[in-house]
Formats: sequence, structure tokens, C-alpha cells
Amino acid sequence: MPESKNSFIQGKMNKDLDPRIIPSGEYIDALNIKVSRSENGDVGVVENIISNKLASNLSGVDATLSTTSTIGHVVDFENRCVYYLVTDFNNANTNSRAASTNKCAIIKYDQDTESTSVVFKSYRFNFNKSFPVYGINILDGYLFWTDNFNQPRVFNVQDTTRYTDDSYLEDKISVAKYAPFCAPKFLQPRYILTVDGAVSNSANVTISAANTALQTAIGNGEKFTVRHDTLDDDVLITSLSGTALVLDEAVTVANSEKLTILSGSMIENTADTTIDNEYMKEKFVRFSYRYKFNDNTYSIFAPFTQVAFEPRIDTFTDALQTDAYKEAEVATFVNKINQLELEIMLPTLDPSSNLLIDEIEILLKESDSIAVKVLDVIDVRSSKIDGLRKDVTTISNGAVGSTKLKTYINNVYSSGVNDRRKELYYVYRSEEPFKTLPASQTNRVFDNVPVKALAQEVSGNRIIYGNFVQGKNLPSNGLNYELSAGAKNQQDEFLDEQLPRHTLKQSRTYVVGVVLADRYGRQSPVIMSKDHRSSILHKRSQISLNGDSLKITFNDPMEENLWSVTNPLGWYSYRVVVKQTLQEYYNVYTPGVTIYDVQTRNSISTGDTYGYFPIYGDNINKVPRDEVTEGSNIDLSTSSVNLFGIVENGQTGIQTSKHAVIAIGDLSDFGITADADKNEFYDPDKKYLFSQMKGDYGVNAGNDGANTAALAVFETEPFKSKIDIFYETSTCGLLSDLNAKIKAGGVIPSSLVLRNLADNADDDDFREDLAADSYMFIVKVFDVGGTQLTPSGHSLDITIDSVTRQIDGQTVDVKSDFSVERIGNTDVHKMKLINAQEYRLSPANTYDVTFRATTQDGANNIQKTIEITNDHPEIGFASGSCVSFTPNTTGTIATINSGGSPNIYAYNGSANTSLRTQRLTFSKVTGDSRLDVSENGVISINTGIPASASGLSITVRATDTGGLTTNASAGGAGDLAIPLCQAQDDVIDVPYSASCSGTKYNYYDRCYGGQGSQDPGDKYQEYFCPDDLTYSDVDGNCNSDFEDILSNNVLVNTAGSSAAKTNFLNNERFTKIFVGGKALVNGAVTSATINIDGHSSGFNVEENMIVTGTGIPANTTVQTVTSQSVIVLSASVSLSDNAELTFGKEVLDASATSGIDYFIRIAPHANDTPGAAGYVGNSSNNFIVAIGGTDYEYIIGVGSHSGLYADPDNAYPGVRKMVRRSTITTTVYS
Repeated sequence: MPESKNSFIQGKMNKDLDPRIIPSGEYIDALNIKVSRSENGDVGVVENIISNKLASNLSGVDATLSTTSTIGHVVDFENRCVYYLVTDFNNANTNSRAASTNKCAIIKYDQDTESTSVVFKSYRFNFNKSFPVYGINILDGYLFWTDNFNQPRVFNVQDTTRYTDDSYLEDKISVAKYAPFCAPKFLQPRYILTVDGAVSNSANVTISAANTALQTAIGNGEKFTVRHDTLDDDVLITSLSGTALVLDEAVTVANSEKLTILSGSMIENTADTTIDNEYMKEKFVRFSYRYKFNDNTYSIFAPFTQVAFEPRIDTFTDALQTDAYKEAEVATFVNKINQLELEIMLPTLDPSSNLLIDEIEILLKESDSIAVKVLDVIDVRSSKIDGLRKDVTTISNGAVGSTKLKTYINNVYSSGVNDRRKELYYVYRSEEPFKTLPASQTNRVFDNVPVKALAQEVSGNRIIYGNFVQGKNLPSNGLNYELSAGAKNQQDEFLDEQLPRHTLKQSRTYVVGVVLADRYGRQSPVIMSKDHRSSILHKRSQISLNGDSLKITFNDPMEENLWSVTNPLGWYSYRVVVKQTLQEYYNVYTPGVTIYDVQTRNSISTGDTYGYFPIYGDNINKVPRDEVTEGSNIDLSTSSVNLFGIVENGQTGIQTSKHAVIAIGDLSDFGITADADKNEFYDPDKKYLFSQMKGDYGVNAGNDGANTAALAVFETEPFKSKIDIFYETSTCGLLSDLNAKIKAGGVIPSSLVLRNLADNADDDDFREDLAADSYMFIVKVFDVGGTQLTPSGHSLDITIDSVTRQIDGQTVDVKSDFSVERIGNTDVHKMKLINAQEYRLSPANTYDVTFRATTQDGANNIQKTIEITNDHPEIGFASGSCVSFTPNTTGTIATINSGGSPNIYAYNGSANTSLRTQRLTFSKVTGDSRLDVSENGVISINTGIPASASGLSITVRATDTGGLTTNASAGGAGDLAIPLCQAQDDVIDVPYSASCSGTKYNYYDRCYGGQGSQDPGDKYQEYFCPDDLTYSDVDGNCNSDFEDILSNNVLVNTAGSSAAKTNFLNNERFTKIFVGGKALVNGAVTSATINIDGHSSGFNVEENMIVTGTGIPANTTVQTVTSQSVIVLSASVSLSDNAELTFGKEVLDASATSGIDYFIRIAPHANDTPGAAGYVGNSSNNFIVAIGGTDYEYIIGVGSHSGLYADPDNAYPGVRKMVRRSTITTTVYS
């Protein structure tokens, strides 16, 4: 029924007032009238409404529409016509679709001609009686409507010829335009090969004719990928010899089919002099494209490519490194690429007829700008597209002979199977863009058109939807994919050829998600993996030679709500997105870090152990000073910059260290003022600022005046973005293709078995004595059917994803201690122990290992538990053969595993040298009662052992944490019997003993207060007990006073003035005792520096020894021992060749003990060297004793007082010593 929507202007309805007082020209009610809305003077005039009239019976227009019903209409007032939407389809199911037998049409009624016509008829309109159209408008010849059943639509009622082919009608009438879903690729077609003979599941293909150019290119190391409609896009050529083509995976191809051979397209075209080599030189450029439709609307952007950049320098030579640190930048690190080809996949063979796409705009974006610019426009209308198709075998570097191409299409078609005519190639030769797109287009990620809407209205030139549905159901089970990072290879979307020098950033955590999109660009939120981590850390130490890439492995297909002809709003494509929050950073190029280290210097200064590097050029901005308060001293300022070490002073290895800049100033500000010191730093005359950091990185300063510059590179700590945003990558595609790859084949790893190295039994344990870098098990992987998978048959790769161990209640990551290796080119994988392990008690005796098994068809994580078994400990001498002790002392004499000499070791069975000494306890098995050993291995003496003791030992047993011991009877290697031997000290204390166990020898007698037999005095006698190495005394009576002393084996009576007494007083009393040896002068000399040889047996000269001999001034000492052949004395001397020198080390000093005035040597000492003429050894003297094979003589310290010459008991505890007879020399008491 006609309706009129007007506002009363002159004729007015007024229901508010009483009829009696209504103003003239107004009325209370009206029926079947309308108010004029013309622009003439009768606006607002009330007119009669003409009654309804049957416009048409559809059966008379199109008999097939006689059963249809109208579900919506709109009046086109401007053109005086009405449009009706009619259908016979009726289904309340929201997922239903009209069948080809249903009738759907747009009908037009022209009021002027009173005629009815069918505008367009197609069941693909999918009109539904159960979903009437309430929102419908006509705008500039376009009919817009929405029915809350289909997506919002638009139809050009003025030009219906574009809809003649209705097979793509959904795409043509959707308000949301068909969207490009994948980024261009840097590929160019190079060759066409024809298959000679059908190939069935084989990597070996015979081609119809040899291709010498391709074979030569392969021989030179170029990489190529193969295209065919039945092949994946990542099938690669392994080799070509004549007509024998070998691919990297098995394929199935029919006879006579055409194979397109492609290679990477980024080149430096030096032959074309018209190319502007400067435009891309310092730019990081990405490329994309978008569609322009025949209604002058545009699609959203396709994803952008990676940056088109390949550095001009291939080898960082020494000269380039020098330039880098001198200029504080790598000025030669510029883009050598000046030409490339973009492969763009057309959506159909005829995108203009099918999808109303008339043009493709090639887009460019620079990395430091958000602006998107248009490079070129490609006309792909039906009348133009045939002219773009070329025989790619005639094209070389984007040209046919001398004719340069801008755009061409691969014109390969055979047998209705291999149709490559969707591959459009655009040749870019460093041209500048010709326009910049507005920001509204740059920010247009997708068309914001709802999936469904009930209401629609027009405001101005805008369509407004209401009561709409936005978003679609996500996969109910999520997505099952896994992440890894590793060396970039050809299988990774042919990345190593497309992007030969690209890699991941180091020390970055990447979060990877997937975004799904429908055919019209509506996107899902970022979807993470449901079963696996969605982030991965790419460590600095992981970088590979040719660069690394993120790898995403899909384990399950995504099959819910997928696009199809009957489900046009289903998920159609996918793209991988990445979040990485560490953003802007700088590389700092320096001439090296100098450590100003006290340990390596010989200048007047001592150094400060900090590291320094100069700051100049652009590094001043990269490593800035902190802001300072105005007026403050800014000579030395702090800096908040943190630096990561990348390359250390000319080294080639990648560093992983982090350093904080402590301060910035010139060298003088750091207290480095001496010219000799400054010369140790780079170019000090230029007065650069220097950065100071902790001195654990760089090269020591070394000698004065020496500085060797060598490139050191830092990376500033990157800025961490707080914006939670994922960035689009160039990894994308159709979900149908992805699902086909996931489901193709059945060689997905399912189970894993560990076998012993002999491969004759399953095995899951290893001994703790297994050495590092040893193989542990053979690793075998099987599919769900039990078939073993292999590298040669299934491209099997096995890695370790994680290894954990429960230690002290904590889960410890020990993944780095294990690996899996493929043995050569065999089908054998072995698990390897990288670092030897140590047995621990349960639960620490088990490891939870997650293996990652991958084939060309999928991957799986498989968990296994392995166990470490205990091994017996061992104990022994690492060096030495006995533990020395000092007689008559107590306390610790040795500690097991403490090093030193002797070195007693005990190992717990582990082959790990840093772990094998842990978790051991010790116990005493047998031994002398005066010897003990503690649980932690401390061997000690609890009661002093006299020097005369011999044959002492203690047997020690070690026990590990698992209870295994060194006990031989329990399977151990044996407990350790540890003998004791006396320490060969220069001086040994002689203790007091109440009595001697053997013969005793008197050396001192004294009687005092004796007045004859009627009044006897007191007698005191001292004896030496050589068997016990003790001294004893005897008290008694005597008749007269006397003092007898044995000195130099001569009895001295202190009464009277005998010759013996005189000699004793003048020559036999000593304030200092020295031991040492002799040597001969090697060559006459007048200098403080002398050469010596002929040392006494076992004697070594030491600094500060006294030196005596003919020509040696008194108090001369050894100042420096350059070697045992060259020494420097404290005074200059004049010596003849072979002059004998005596060296002595002070061992006793009377002044060091209160009450002692001098020492007496009781034993003979005319000559102290064994074997020399006149030597009187212990065999003929009671006061010379062999201890441990070395002669010692008995010496006492005495005091002179109250008429006594030599009271040995004057001081307490007194001085009674055994002194090693090694060329004893003395200082005479006067």
C-alpha cells in the first residue's frame, strides 16, 4: 500500500483543541488524504489519495515467478518506480540456502509506463520468506538491503550486465568487498619443464628435454621451487642431470604436465642503467596490493611482504670493521637490491568478470613511516588481461630481450589441471610512488560491515545498520599448533631464497597467534594454540649462519564454519600474527673496550678494573648522559643506558652479556691523568668522552702506551612497548590449502621408543658414570599404525623440547644437558648426554623428557621418563702417597677433596667433574687410635704423636648418597689406607717427657747450694731421648756448685778458664740459626746479579736468604731469584768463578723468645754436609737423629743469669728443637 511520510506545513491536524476553537485551515482528523510535498506553491495542500491499483501479475511478466511472494520493497521517488524483492524459498533455519530450483528475483515497477519487469533473477540471492526485508534503501542507483539472514547486500539496478554470470553473485552483491588474503612473494618464474612419463609418489621426475641453463644454475648453488596445481608450493629441486630431475619430496604428476620453476626475485640489476640505485639504498620497503572494483570502491590491503633488503656487504672485512668503529656506524650497510618481482595470486582467471575487480594497485610502505603509497595500477579488466599473459621462458630479469615488462601473467595451461594463469608478476625497478593514500585507508584493517543486520537506514550518503550481528563463531576446540625457532631453510616458504639475509631479532620473546578471516576480510580475534605455548624466546646464542625464522606447525586441521558456496560467511583464510614488545634499539659500534686493570699494568698508576670505550659520532646520541640539574657539575655524569654485548673486541663469536653504563666523562674525570695511562686508550689526543662500565668485558690495558683498536659492538637495551598489539606477517593462505596439507598423508609421529645402543632391548636408564658427549640410547619413532618413521622416508626430525628434574622440591630445567642427533645420513637417531649427571635420591633420580618428533606431515610432542642409576664411589691419592704430620701436635692434617699435597680425592661415581665430589660421607675403618676422620672428610690427630712414631696409618671409607661404598667386599673399588709420614719441616719441637723409653744422653748438669756432704745442694740434669725424640730431666743432690754444658760434642766446665770454656764463650753461642745450602758462582762477576750452579742436593735458593762466602759483605741477602741460575743480591759483589756461596734461611732467633739469650748446638758441627770429609752423622753421635730419612740435630735455647751461663729452663716452655741439618749456619752471640 502506498504511504506518505510528510510534515504538515499549511494543512494541520490538531487533536489537542476543542473543535469549536480550532483555527481556520486546521482539522481534527483525516482519512485517505495526503499533504502535498512538491516544491511549488501548493506545498502542504491536502489532496485525496488515489486508491490502490494492481500493478502487475508476475505470472504475466515471468511465469516462473508466479509462486513467489514479496518479502520487501522500496520506492524510488526520484525515478518514480518501486523495487520488489520476491522469492518462493521459505525456511526458518538460519543456515539454510535456496536451492537451484528456487526462485529469487528483483522486480521493478515503473509508475510512468505502468510496466513491470524483472531486474535480475537468481536463486543465489537466497531470499527467504521467513526473513522479510525491513531495511531497504535506494541510493544513487544502488539498491541496499538487509534481511537478518544473509549479509548486507547491494545491487546496481542501473547496470545489471555485471551480474550476468551469477556464479560469483554472493561476492558481487556483498556490501563487504572480496578481500585479498595473502602477501605478494619475491618470486619470479624462470623455466618451464614438461614431464615425460607419469610420476606416482616419487621424487624422481623425468623431463622431456634437458635444460642446460637450469642445470648450470643449480650446480652454482641457486635454489629453485617447483609449481604445479597438484603440488605444495614448497617442493624444491634437489638436483638436475640431463633429463633426470630430483625433487625434495615425493610427488604425483601426470604425463606431459608443465612444471613452473621459480627462484627468488630480489636482484641488483647492474645492466640496466636507467634504474635509480639510490631510491632503495637506505630504505626498508615492504609491498602489498589492493583491488579497485568497477563501482570505484576499494578492497582492504593484502598483508605486506617482509622488507626488500639485502646488504651490499657480504663479508665484514677487517677494513670494514675499522671503518665501522672509526665512523661509529656501518656506513656500507646499505641495500643492494634495485629490482625485484612480486608474485601476486589473482583470485580467479578473470577477476573483472567474476569479482568486478577492474584494477590492482601496487602499494609500498617504508619501515619508518605509516604512510602507504601507490606505486602502480594494473588494469585487469577482461579486455586487458589476455594481453598480460606471456611465455615466461622468454623473460629474463623482467624483460623480453631489450623490452622491459612491468606486469605479466604466467601463461601455462595444460590438460585442464595445471593452470598457472592466476600468477601475476609485477616488476619493480626502484621507481618512486606517485601518490599517498589517505589515513582513512591506511587504518582500514577490514570493512566494518556486520555479518547480519535487521535494520538499515540511509543518512546523507551513509548506510547505517541496526540490530546487527558482528563476529562469528570461533573454532570450539581452538587451534592446535606449536612453535619453534631455527635455521631458515628452503622448506620455510622458500625463505632462504626469497629473503636470503633476513633473520629473527636476538634475545626477543615472540608471541605468535593466528587470525582467521572470511572471504570479505572480516577477521577473528588473535587465536592462540590451545595445547602448546604460544611464545618462544629466540636467544642470542641461537642465531644460525643463514638466519633464523619462526616455525609454526599445525597438528590438527581447522574444519569448523569453513567457507563454501553454501556457507559464504565461513572462515576462508588465515594469517599469522606476531607480538614482540621490545621495539626500538641502536647498534653501538666502538673501537673496543679497554679494561683498566691493576693485574696487568706496570705503570705509575694501579688501574681501577673498570672497562672504558670512547663515545663519539652518533654514539653520543645512542649512549646519552642522564639529564642534570642546571648549575651542577656535569664533568662526570651518570647514564641510564644498558648495553648488550654483541661482538667483543675483534672476536667473531656472538656475545650474550649485559652491561650497565656507570658514568660518562673524559679520562681525567675518571682519575686517569698520566699520559702513559691515557695512551692505553683509543686516540686519547682527541679528548673523547668515555663510557665506564664494570670491567668484565673487553681487553686488559696491558703495558703503557699500548692500545690495539678492534671492533666491539653493543646493542642498546630496546624500548619495551606497553601496547598489546600483534603485527601482521607475510605468512598467510587459504584454510582449505592449510587443511589439505595437514590431512595429507598419515606419517604423523605417534609414539617413541628408547633402545640400548646395541639395539637389542628397550632401555630407559643410564649410569651416572656416563661421560659427557656420550650417546645414551637409540631413539625410534612410530606412527599410529606402528610403522617406524625415518629421516629418509618421512623427513623425520627429533629434537628435545624440554627436560626437567625434581631437585630439593624444585622443578629444574636441564634441557641443555641433553640432545638428539641424527647419525650422519643414516636413519638412526641417538640421544646424547651433553653434560654428565649425578645420581640423586628419588624423585631426583628421574628425568621427564619431552621429545619433539616432526615429519613432513606433522609433529607431535612425546613424553618419556628416563632414570639415572647409582655407581660406586671411589677414593684414592691424586698426588702424593702419605699424609704428613708435625710431631707432638693435634688438629687437622688433611681434608679429602680439598686439593693441595697430598691430594686425596673421593668421587661419588658421577662423570661430571663439578658434581662428583658432592654428597659423600666418610668413616674410619681401621687405624691408629690417635687418628680420626669426620663425615665430611677431615682427617685429624686427636693426641700428639711423637716424632719417633712410625708405621702409622688410617683406612677411610667413602659412602655416597645412595648408600654405595668403596668397600671392595660390597662391590666397591676398595677403601683407602692412608699412611702418615712426618713433615720434613726445618724445625721440630722436642717435648718434655718424664722418662725415656730408651737410652738417654745427658747434655746439661748443674749443682747449686752445695756445701759438702753434710749440706748437699740441689742437682738438675737434662737428657735427650733420641728414641722418643723428647727430653727429660733428673733432680737430685750434689756436694758442690758446678755447671757443665755439652756444646759441639765437647764438655764445657764453666768453672775456671779452660780452653774449652774460652772457645765456648767466643764461638759456640749463637743468636740465630739458619738452614740452607751451597752453590757455586758460574763465571767471575762484579755485580749484584750473579749466575750460579752446582747447588747442594735438593736445595733451591729463596729470596731473603742470607749469603756468606769469600767476597760477600756482611748481612748480604738474596733480593731477587730470577731463576735458580740467576739471582740478584742486596749488594754488589766481586766474585771469582766457582767461588762457593753458602745460603741460609733463618729458622731460629733467640730474641723472639723471652728468657732466651742464645742457642747451643750440642752435636758436632765442624761440617754439616752429609758425605763431606769430617762429617759426624747420627750413627756416631747421640744428638743427631734421622727423621723420615733426613738428619736433624738437637739444639737448645738457654738463658744466662745469676752466675749461670746456660740455663735451659730459664724460659717457659723453653726452647728445645730438632733442626734439619741442611748446611746450618749461625750468628755468633757476643
